[in-house]
Amino acid sequence: MNFISSLIILITIHATSFATFFQLSVFIDLFISMLWSVSPFGEAKFGIPYALLNGVNIYLTFVCCFVANILVFPVMNFFSR
Repeated sequence: MNFISSLIILITIHATSFATFFQLSVFIDLFISMLWSVSPFGEAKFGIPYALLNGVNIYLTFVCCFVANILVFPVMNFFSR
């Protein structure tokens, strides 16, 4: 009985750590796609496909990359003055 409960606890810990790793991986991929959307080299033409190819939600990707691409202009205007 003790072995089975230890096995269940071990499986639960591994499943939780896998879920945490997966969510962190999606966050990192979304952050990288936002950086591509901000950069003048890729813009949203490279940022959105990068996130979609790495499995990020399509709606979350579009909103985050669109906002990152739009925020370039106020930041650039602020630093150009």
